[in-house]
Amino acid sequence: MKGSPPRVTAAEAIASIRKCTKDAVRILGLDGFTVVPEGIRADLDLLLDVSDRPMTVEEAAAEAEAFVNANARPDVVWEVWVDD
Repeated sequence: MKGSPPRVTAAEAIASIRKCTKDAVRILGLDGFTVVPEGIRADLDLLLDVSDRPMTVEEAAAEAEAFVNANARPDVVWEVWVDD
């Protein structure tokens, strides 16, 4: 992937994860950012990296979707990283 993926809401991240599963594209991880008055702030508690774990497309997607669901808040945006 060239550059960072777009930052999206939790609902959009889940839709993207589901589309990747349908298209057999493996999720590599998620980066969550908290929206603050000054802009956005990376949040280490909102990082998921499954890139080096032996998982199927479906397993990686399920873990990513569960992570977004568990951490979804109106003040959080997500980057969904996928395999090229």
